[in-house]
Amino acid sequence: MSDFNEQKIPQQLASYYLTQTIVETISMRDQFAMAALTGLISRAPDFMFPDLPQKAYRFADAMLEARKEKK
Repeated sequence: MSDFNEQKIPQQLASYYLTQTIVETISMRDQFAMAALTGLISRAPDFMFPDLPQKAYRFADAMLEARKEKK
């Protein structure tokens, strides 16, 4: 019997293409925002979730500025 599962193909394709896109286009700002978002999500009440991505990128921008000042 084959491991072929018709239902898994879209999921596998989506996973492959998302991974390829993310690996090719992720920036340091995005990485900082992901780290900030992780912390924000862990502490935010549900009603605050719509604002979290914008806040995460504000934290990322602040981290990038701090890096510039350090040099």
